[in-house]
Amino acid sequence: MLRFFYDETLLFESLDYTELRFLWVPIGKSNISGGRFGFLQGINHTREEVMQRTILIIDDTPANLKLLHDLLTQENYRVRIANSAQLGLLSAESAPPDLILLDIQMPDMDGYTLCQQLKANPATQAIPVIFISAGDGDTLNTVRAFEVGGVDYISKPFDAVEVLARINSHLQLSLLQRNMRESLVTSQHMLEAVVNHSPAVIYIKDLEGRHLLANREFERVVGKPLDSILGKTDYELFSREVADLCRTEDSEVLKNGTNVQFEEEIEINGENRVFLSLKFPLMDEMGNSYAVGGILTDISSRKVAEEKMERMATYDSVTELPNRSLLMALLEHALAVSSRDGSKNAVLFLDLDNFKTINDSLGHHVGDQLLKGVAERLQTCMRKQDTVARMGGDEFVVLLQNIQHPEEAAEVSKKIIEVLETPVSIDDRDVFISPSIGIAISPENGRDAQALLRNADTAMYHAKDKGRNTFQFFTEEMNQRVLQRMETEKELRIALKQGDIKPYYQPKVDSKTGRIIGVEALARWHHREKGFISPGVFIPIAEKSDLILGLDRYMLKAVIQQFEPLVNAGTFTGTVSVNVGAYNFSREHFLELIDGLLARYDFPPQHLELELTETCVIKNAKEAIKLMHGLRQRGIQLSIDDFGTGYSSLSYLKQLPANTLKIDISFIHDLGETERDRTLVQAIINMAHGLGLYCVAEGVETETQASILRRMNCDYLQGYLFQPAIEFEEIVELLSSDETFSNDGNLVSS
Repeated sequence: MLRFFYDETLLFESLDYTELRFLWVPIGKSNISGGRFGFLQGINHTREEVMQRTILIIDDTPANLKLLHDLLTQENYRVRIANSAQLGLLSAESAPPDLILLDIQMPDMDGYTLCQQLKANPATQAIPVIFISAGDGDTLNTVRAFEVGGVDYISKPFDAVEVLARINSHLQLSLLQRNMRESLVTSQHMLEAVVNHSPAVIYIKDLEGRHLLANREFERVVGKPLDSILGKTDYELFSREVADLCRTEDSEVLKNGTNVQFEEEIEINGENRVFLSLKFPLMDEMGNSYAVGGILTDISSRKVAEEKMERMATYDSVTELPNRSLLMALLEHALAVSSRDGSKNAVLFLDLDNFKTINDSLGHHVGDQLLKGVAERLQTCMRKQDTVARMGGDEFVVLLQNIQHPEEAAEVSKKIIEVLETPVSIDDRDVFISPSIGIAISPENGRDAQALLRNADTAMYHAKDKGRNTFQFFTEEMNQRVLQRMETEKELRIALKQGDIKPYYQPKVDSKTGRIIGVEALARWHHREKGFISPGVFIPIAEKSDLILGLDRYMLKAVIQQFEPLVNAGTFTGTVSVNVGAYNFSREHFLELIDGLLARYDFPPQHLELELTETCVIKNAKEAIKLMHGLRQRGIQLSIDDFGTGYSSLSYLKQLPANTLKIDISFIHDLGETERDRTLVQAIINMAHGLGLYCVAEGVETETQASILRRMNCDYLQGYLFQPAIEFEEIVELLSSDETFSNDGNLVSS
């Protein structure tokens, strides 16, 4: 045992050395720099943090004060001393220390009473108090020390290692508790800030449904201040319907003890709002629920956006009809139902005739308005269980569910044709449109959606071949025709590139003199493997695709190039006619195309005649008239082809700057047999002459037809009676001869 004796002059004058009985246990200085005791090693708080703590020693015994003071200061603690209870209380309250070493027996006040006063003061109640006593540390004293708020009890004589270990331990614990209190306060403030600034509604309700907590967003949504919310139930804040729903949900959460997430629609201030609601139970350590918490996020805007996105994905933006994606889903569902109950479904594939011409010539605005008008009319023909969808472009599909007989599909098709007969009024303009409809029936024409749509599409093309503005049912024969048409289209593209399409020429004959006054160029295709392909096969295919654009331009260039030497040499003094389709005629820069060809080949414009179909001109009358005036100003001749088969709008016809009307072959065919056709043809001829136009009858095949037409005063005749279409070399030979055609169509010398 080592004893340390202090000079009484160092600090205190009266010391009883016999009371200084410390048991020191030196450990050395190598364990912790600057200190003696290795038990400080490994503590969570750094030595500097602990040693900067202030310790107040309250003891009326100078020797105790001296020894404890020296012991602690050697370990770099900050030490304050008080030799009475009152001074100690004053020192603690004026500048609270981090720890108090408190003697029990003091003349002015015992340590227990002093400790109680310290714990009663909020400023000092958290200071750990270690009691020191000369007693033996009996149980009663120890218990009393803890009862009044002490944290430890040390008996004399002191063990230095034990004293320092206990002091350090309680200082660390005190520091940790203080940090926790500060952290808790900070966390509480942060939590309150987060909760109150959250865009979500946050609340807590007790088991009776009274609101215990509500954030600012809850106040905003409810429209009431916090003091009007807390303590209130949902029945006092919301409608009974909403409150009943909340009670049911709360009961489910409390019963199951699990989180519940769902969407709910709540009327707030007269507006329906959609919330994503999360409700959860608050439980004690025994697992018993004592409250319900809730977080509501307003997702009304998101729901609107989601619905908009979903609608954009499944509905057509122009007509607001279901699009292809939604149609396929509906069709697959209908087919699944019919496979179970044996019912039938019909698919009507509808294409608008000549829509592309309208869209290109009048503009996409008019085209969109036309599509809307068609969509509205189609819906008037349907039952509730039927669906009208837009596939894209000018294609619509009608799904008729649970039909009993195919005739029902035919009846709907007739209604569609009827409702589209009336023109659609757009920007004070009457736009005419007609449909071609293909019909496929399940399960006969297809057991899946793709097959049914494909076969209805095939039937639609068959309807177009039949003359349009009609409907056709699907057959396998139709399917084979479509495949053949696709193959022909492919080969036609190749033929145009290889130059296998050639202009043939048919003469136009003066009905009175028999003299050739002009020729019409007709496209002929001699396939390198299949031989001659009829124009009746490839011309309609070209017209239904973009091939007509290339075919017309190919023919214009070839004809002008071939006839330029004849015209400029004076060998040919008439006009050479070239057909121009509606698709080409409505294109921008058409005038530039004509000007470029005429200039390139130095071709006199008065020897070129463009034949335009009546439909091409009348359906786009204003634009067509403007373009026709531009052509006439250049000296180009214009002819209205196939007159009588289209709209025959006399109000527009009188405005057309045309030179000639061509009577369609359908009127000429039965001219010698029916009075009706003769009356119609005579009316056309008289009208043409009345408008100052020449009249050409095409398709003249018999002497009878020619004779009747001469009596009707038709100006020019054209057809097999005189000459079928022949190659360029043959027409050159015919034009260079001095022969004319007789009444029977034979050539005779002039």
